[in-house]
Amino acid sequence: PDCSACGLPPLGTQGHLWLLIFSQGLVGTVLFLGFFWIAFLRSWRCRTTAETLCTFMLVFFALQLFIYDILGLPLITVMIAVGLVWREQKGSSSGHPDRHDAFRALGRLRSVTPFLMVLTLVGAAIGAGFATRLPSHFATTTSVMLNDLPVALNSDNRTSDGTISVRSTTVDTEAAMITSFQTLSAAAGTKDATVIDDLRTQVSVTAAPNTKVLLVQVRDHDAATSRRLTLAVVGSYLQERNAQLAQRQTMALAAADSVAAGTVSPAVTSTSGRAGETIPELLVTPRTAGRVVGTSPTKLVRRDVEVPIGSGAALGLALGALLLAARPDRTPALLTGRRRSRGRGPAPDLRTPTT
Repeated sequence: PDCSACGLPPLGTQGHLWLLIFSQGLVGTVLFLGFFWIAFLRSWRCRTTAETLCTFMLVFFALQLFIYDILGLPLITVMIAVGLVWREQKGSSSGHPDRHDAFRALGRLRSVTPFLMVLTLVGAAIGAGFATRLPSHFATTTSVMLNDLPVALNSDNRTSDGTISVRSTTVDTEAAMITSFQTLSAAAGTKDATVIDDLRTQVSVTAAPNTKVLLVQVRDHDAATSRRLTLAVVGSYLQERNAQLAQRQTMALAAADSVAAGTVSPAVTSTSGRAGETIPELLVTPRTAGRVVGTSPTKLVRRDVEVPIGSGAALGLALGALLLAARPDRTPALLTGRRRSRGRGPAPDLRTPTT
């Protein structure tokens, strides 16, 4: 109860909608849902068995979006239903499926490739301009070795057979403690919510694989400020964690004293163990949550120039695709290599007649 961050489930595992937002962003989510919305509009009249099955499957899929993910076989099943409706509607409109659609699409793509490439390059160039304006950041990383939670402090988790169920701390729990308002306010020396929120965006917490070493990093535009904030955040975190351990030790001692004095019910006594063994164990329990094992030199962080360049190129490509989709008859003749007569007659033959 005293840890609001404990027991929270990982993000992106309670519904495909949240997984989409978390992994693909809002634009990707809109495009993903838009595809299935178009498929629903094509089948909701339920004129055939395939349309009926596809409609009900899409409705059920929409309900599951908020609860379960659809990776793997569920997504394959939905796409099979959508594909069956498309094949049925395509066959009924022309008598038989047009087998040359793919070839026409490839031919169309080849003809507009120069136009799309130009817009893609223009978008990449604009993104490169934004990349040159990205500010420089310095990063300092401090390594913290976590101590195991003392078993005596888990005496309230003793099972019916007298054994103690030890709960180990996780990186998520410690990261929530490091980025909590109490820790960051003590490190920043202020309780201004704006300052705390800005500092929280500068802090990142990771862990070395297969170890209990936390890696706390703080980025800032100034190298000295980055190092000072990193040490302040780590020091504030250890102080807050040690205070919590001391408080839990005091509570455990009080509970053991109650057992020894016989002021608790038999049910509590049976799950609390023998006080004669618990009290000495609590007295020698360490009150330190961890220790700093090293701080790396402050380094200049490489700017992620590929992000604005790639985003600009993608936006330029998307703009070109939208323009071609909106006005397919106005494909620029200069870029596609086509000649348009604009209503004029055929060009005269200027070749010299042979004699």
